[in-house]
Amino acid sequence: MALYHMLALAAFMVAAPPGRHQGLASVQETYIEWDYIICLEDIMLREYSRQDYVPYNEEVLEYACIEKLLYPRAQKPVLTTTQQNWLNQLLEKTRTDITQAGTRPIRIRKEYRMLSATERTAFHNAVNQLKNDAGKYNALASLHVGSTSGSAHRGPAFFTWHRIYLLLFENALREYNQNVVLPYWDSSLDEPLENPKSSILWTSGYLGNGDGLVTSGPFAGWTSNGVPLIRNIQESGRLLKISDIENVLSNRRLGEISFPNAELEDNLELHSFGVQLWVGGDMARLSTAANDPVYFLLHAHTDCVWEKFRQNQTDPQTDWPWRYEGNGNHSANAFLGLIDNYRSADVLTVDFTGIYQCEEIPVCLTNSDCLSSNLRCDANSGTCITQTVGTPLGEEQSCEGTVGYQNNYCLDGNDCNVANWVYLPIEIVYNRPPDYGTYNSRPLLTPTWVFSQDIYSPLRFNRSYPYRVVMRQRPNNPVYRDCKCRGSDYGRAYIQSYGLSYQGSYREYVPVDRRLPVSSVVGYVAVKAPVGGASRVLVRVYDDCGRICTAVCPPEYANCSGVMQVDQTGTKGYGEDLENALYITWDFESSVPKTRDNFDLKFYCTFHGDWPFGAMGYIPDPNVDKPVRTDGPGEKPLTTTTTTIRTTPTTTTTTTTPTTTVLIEPNTCFISAECYINYEPTGCIRCQMGDYSPCLDIKEQFRQCGLGDVWHIHTCPAGLVWDQQTLVCNYEYWMELRKYFSRFSFRR
Repeated sequence: MALYHMLALAAFMVAAPPGRHQGLASVQETYIEWDYIICLEDIMLREYSRQDYVPYNEEVLEYACIEKLLYPRAQKPVLTTTQQNWLNQLLEKTRTDITQAGTRPIRIRKEYRMLSATERTAFHNAVNQLKNDAGKYNALASLHVGSTSGSAHRGPAFFTWHRIYLLLFENALREYNQNVVLPYWDSSLDEPLENPKSSILWTSGYLGNGDGLVTSGPFAGWTSNGVPLIRNIQESGRLLKISDIENVLSNRRLGEISFPNAELEDNLELHSFGVQLWVGGDMARLSTAANDPVYFLLHAHTDCVWEKFRQNQTDPQTDWPWRYEGNGNHSANAFLGLIDNYRSADVLTVDFTGIYQCEEIPVCLTNSDCLSSNLRCDANSGTCITQTVGTPLGEEQSCEGTVGYQNNYCLDGNDCNVANWVYLPIEIVYNRPPDYGTYNSRPLLTPTWVFSQDIYSPLRFNRSYPYRVVMRQRPNNPVYRDCKCRGSDYGRAYIQSYGLSYQGSYREYVPVDRRLPVSSVVGYVAVKAPVGGASRVLVRVYDDCGRICTAVCPPEYANCSGVMQVDQTGTKGYGEDLENALYITWDFESSVPKTRDNFDLKFYCTFHGDWPFGAMGYIPDPNVDKPVRTDGPGEKPLTTTTTTIRTTPTTTTTTTTPTTTVLIEPNTCFISAECYINYEPTGCIRCQMGDYSPCLDIKEQFRQCGLGDVWHIHTCPAGLVWDQQTLVCNYEYWMELRKYFSRFSFRR
């Protein structure tokens, strides 16, 4: 492992020294909760040792950790008695459907664009009837928030929870039309387009517009708790790629495609996060995602992929991961929180293909093979992809224009008022991407034009040693496939805030000039006004490829976390509105306005392949010690009364003494002769679901307690050993590195 990679991990695990932001100011760096830090730490420990660059969209990766922290805090809307009674009836009806699986006509779930015009209209009508009938749609959406959603995300129960949730939604629609079946949206049909915004999906005859307030299509004018439905398509995230699905289907164990055990490219829930961010608006936050019917279409497709995975899964009715981040909601025996006393283990034993099945998208040689006028055959891949509206826009055009980013200005769920927000000025320093070379600006060398050169070409700047250092490239620099402005001299930097002491987020973008080797631009991000107390917020800048830009803080503008506290003390660093924030940034007293270099936060956007989390040096919560992962309850020595029997050819002696349990079971009860631990019996003694332990004699092996409360033996991939602290297979030298750095403490 290269030295700078080890130093990056050290910077993450041992926070930078104090004193980065001295003196009184209204905007200062502050702490963030351990859940977020440990989540990013886990990503680095798991992935950093495999490759020294980020193999996935960085914004989507961090989003998964941000929602791990914030999603459980979301407040569940209060339901009326009518809504609650209806939900109870719907839950019981769905329980009946499950128990009678295979005895009724099978429903066929089709890709949304494979619906006939009549089927599509019937689906739209049923959704709107549900929305307008005493708030029943809102009641269903509320199940995705609060106590009923503990199993919904970041673990293997994601699949089982959403399978029941989707069936509830489908049954609700069928109360208005028994012929309606929930369709699915396969976003891999849109991903191959140069500009997926041009897909027919986002037109009035289909799902409606995706640029801000939804004002066209079947869901135009929708509100949830008084807040308009919003989308901001293609401003974030990533669509599903065909290779993503292939990666998922190449696995055989549920833990290999789910949090927290799956590799990034195999994690089906992580892929769904990327699509939710791509749609944006309500879909961009887990607590509001179900407000948009597109959410149900997206997860109906995820469910189809999971069912296809189950066809080749090893023991699909019993296979369950051994690790789920200590969240008991993701145990196979935990109740899902939807149907009373219904567990993930119960879902696994039901053949849901006896209730519904997913219709496959056809392969093709010609457009007619796609069996729908809404799809066309892509000759390059031999697969059907979506039809587009008008002349498809190129990638360079998809980043141009005057379309803004729509925010809802909501705080704590329903207080939506722009007057409750203030604006922080942010300076962004932007390096040109290394793969941009020519801009058709030819130098004039008398007496002829030189068409082989370009005044903006990186080759003309590489002669400068300082520039070469700044723009250095390493041989393994990754190629990012999620760039939204590839091929254009116009790019975007997205500024995002996530409330930590309040519920609310804000996003905006600023244009950047890609012709110049280095440029800077000023943008503004809104946070909750510090009225009645300070606002604690995570501020981020992402480029249009989903890369995380490095935060720097005064006075030296050294690397920092971007976690800020905004209050009313000291020098004011925010504006009550955008105009006021301009006055903080610009000095208008002279004849020519000039910027004031007094930013409380800056970001540096580069195109290096380094892991971004390693340089941030987070400040942990000063009032909470770092959580220590403990072994499962069945993994610790138990003081008990043990009867030890010793047998000789002539006598048998029995003694009973209080002692720590020792290995006394006969060899026939072992899982294997090699896999045991020295303080408890194995095999004959039933374990507790979710427990796991190392095999002392073979460090590459470990045990998991699976369904039926019995041990199963597993072997780590080649080159890895079992790491009982992080509960994954890991590299030994990373374990040693962690042990070394554990001697250092985080700053307070």
